[in-house]
Amino acid sequence: MEYISSDTYVWINIEGRIGMKKAISLLVMLVMILTFAGCGESGNEDPIEVQKTEYQAMEVDGVNEVYIDPMPKSLSDIVDHIDTDDPVNVCAFFMAGLVRASESWEDGLEIMDEVCASKSPFEDNITEGMPEKDTHKQWLKEAERNYIPRSYYKGSTPENGYTPDSPWTLVLTKNEAQTTDYNTTAANGYKYVVYDIQSSGRDTSRQLVLFQRPGETRWYMNSFSGILTTIQPPK
Repeated sequence: MEYISSDTYVWINIEGRIGMKKAISLLVMLVMILTFAGCGESGNEDPIEVQKTEYQAMEVDGVNEVYIDPMPKSLSDIVDHIDTDDPVNVCAFFMAGLVRASESWEDGLEIMDEVCASKSPFEDNITEGMPEKDTHKQWLKEAERNYIPRSYYKGSTPENGYTPDSPWTLVLTKNEAQTTDYNTTAANGYKYVVYDIQSSGRDTSRQLVLFQRPGETRWYMNSFSGILTTIQPPK
């Protein structure tokens, strides 16, 4: 008799009743059985983790650079990063919502609603702040304009079809003069802050206006008038 394997014992009859060729065939079959058995256990492996959106903001002398990577596909991607006590954070994720709305209206609107006032940003009956034109909703769905939200991010140009660099970077500059003007005329204890934001498809900047209700620490998007107005088309 001859010992073949430490795991499986195949005994070969030296007199030829079980030849070496048959023993090798048995070993090959055993390896195949064990291989398929291992494949059957693949369902127990840990699921692949989906990459979550990361957020980082830096401020120098009133100029804020916000990094988002990757851009969120739904509210669940950013829920851990939303800080409504930080107006820059609110601006950043509102703009991310506009980008997403140009791809998926429902997902983008859910993100924007999270950081806006109690009403949808596209409803006409917003009780606090400037109602936005309903036509903006349609613009985000049209190929002729759905590139506009991307134009506010670094690296986007008309020449590259408004394709931003990675990570997506937004620059928000606090407009001290207009912030003061808003707060000077504010009623009922409301506070305001205004940020300038520059599109690569126009010469002049546009603004995001946020408000804070009396006694609250949360900031709400108040107005994004002009953000979606026509810019230079991509080349």
